This record gives sequence, C-alpha cells and structure tokens, in this order.
Amino acid sequence: MLRNCKGFSLAESLAALSMWTFILLMLVPAALSLYIERGNTLLTHHAAALLHEYNYKNYFEKETGLAVYQWEGREFHAVYKENNNIKETCIYWVDYRSKTREKCLHVQ
Repeated sequence: MLRNCKGFSLAESLAALSMWTFILLMLVPAALSLYIERGNTLLTHHAAALLHEYNYKNYFEKETGLAVYQWEGREFHAVYKENNNIKETCIYWVDYRSKTREKCLHVQ
C-alpha cells in the first residue's frame, strides 16, 4: 500500500526551507522596528511628563535654568528659553535610534 510513497525530495525540502527563511527575514526586522518604536514612544511620553514637572517648578517655585533628569539610563535636559517675548520650556533627550529629540511647550 505504501509502496509508491517515497517521501520528500531534496528540491521540495529546499523550497520549504527557502520559504521559511524568506518569512523570517521579513518578520524579524519588522518586529525589531516595532520594539524600537515602542521604546521611543515610551521615552516621548516620559519626556512630556518631565516637561510638565519642570513647568510646574518653573511657574510656582521660580526655578529656571537647566535641569537634568535621569530615567532608565537616559538623560533628559530641560531648559527655559525666552526669544522675542515668546517663553518656552523645552526638553531634549536621545532616543533608541541615537537621534536627539526635542519637545517644547510655550508658557506665559
């Protein structure tokens, strides 16, 4: 009954292996990119929270100048600037793609 079943040929096995390799080569970079962007989004949200904290200290406690915050091995630099009667506080940090990011809020 099983006399004509000879199993997989080498060509079929190589074709299946190449398909799995192609699928993995597409999925691994996409998953890595999603992981990095998730981390950058988390850093951006934390930077916004630190910026609001810095604004609170600047407005109520009159602490101006450069403030450095540490969070999970990252440095966040907050600064108060005034240009042409426009007052703003900005925070700077380096994300997971080694880019310097900036978030600013205009204050009165």
